[in-house]
Parts: sequence; C-alpha cells; structure tokens
Amino acid sequence: MSTKSGALKLEFIPKAMKKNRSFTIVEIMIAMSIFTLVIGGSIVLINQTLVMISLAHQRLIAYYLAQEGIELVRNIRDNNWIQQQTDASYSWSFGFPIAAFNQNYSDHSLDFEIDYDDVYNPGNSSGLSSYTGKYLSLDSNGYNYNTSGSGTATPFMRWVRIGTENESDGSTYIRIECHVKWKERGREHSIMVQDKLYDWYGVRP
Repeated sequence: MSTKSGALKLEFIPKAMKKNRSFTIVEIMIAMSIFTLVIGGSIVLINQTLVMISLAHQRLIAYYLAQEGIELVRNIRDNNWIQQQTDASYSWSFGFPIAAFNQNYSDHSLDFEIDYDDVYNPGNSSGLSSYTGKYLSLDSNGYNYNTSGSGTATPFMRWVRIGTENESDGSTYIRIECHVKWKERGREHSIMVQDKLYDWYGVRP
C-alpha cells in the first residue's frame, strides 16, 4: 500500500507464480521405463494366467478320457457276466490278455486302444485293438479313433494296459491302467488312472 498526490492507493501484488518445470530427456526416459515395466509385467501375468487356464482345461479333458478308458474296459467284464447268464462256461475275463501285467512301459505289446465305437462281439471280439499311437478325434459321438476324417483332430493319445496279477491270498485279478498323453505349447504332459477288476459277480457262497 502506498500514497501518491495525497491520495490513498491500494496496489495488489500478485502471488508468486510457480515456476514451470519442463521434463528433461532423462525424466522422460525414466517415466517411459516405469510405464513399460508396469505394462510388460501385466502382459506377462495375463499370459501366464491364460497358459495355466489352458493347461488346467487340457488336464481336465485328459482325466476324463483316462477315466472313460477304465469304464470301457470295465464294460467288457460286465458284458462277459451278462453272457454267463446264458452260458455258464463263459469266462468273465474273455477278451483280456492272460499274460502277467507288463511293467516295462517302453513295451506296448499289452497296450490297447478302445472307444465307444468299438463293437463288443461275444466269443469273437472284446472291442480291444492293439495300440498304434493314433490320436483321438472329436465328433458328435465324443472322442474316438475316427478314421473317416469327419472328426476334429485332438492332441490326445490314449491307451490301456491290461494284465493279470495275484493278491496275497492267491486270487487273480485284472489290473488295468489307462494312459493319456498330449502336448501343450511344445511340452509333453501325461496322466494315468488305474483300477483292478475282480470276478466278484462270479463268486457264489
């Protein structure tokens, strides 16, 4: 506040203006680096999540296929029991290899392929066919060894290994293993389900 010519004059002094800071090249590079790290990390996390989801999905399908293989073999035993209703001499183990269970997994001589398209023919064919390393196809009937080319190719291979083993009491059972193998992003994965088949229906008191 000052006076001039005897008059009172008010002067308003403006506030000090903040200095405008301009970014230097170094600051811009630092900011871009931080931004790149944040975005890059997010992309990597999203990609890893998608890979895990895909693998979990494939593993679920593989487990279903392995369990299905066990059920298909079990159906052979159950069909044999049905045949015994009209022919008491019919064996509950018809169609299964009589050899001892093969522990050598590089040997596929006792490995078989089977799907719901295989026909069970009592006294002639159990529906099992020798393992040849074919991939399963997917069509309206599910997963099968479709050779007509009408199905969609899948990355899954399935085989069942069958053989006999003995319990400690000397009784014999049929040991079955179902293996499913597939590749995901260049890496090989596999899953195995096993079970034991007994002639409990044929046991009479």
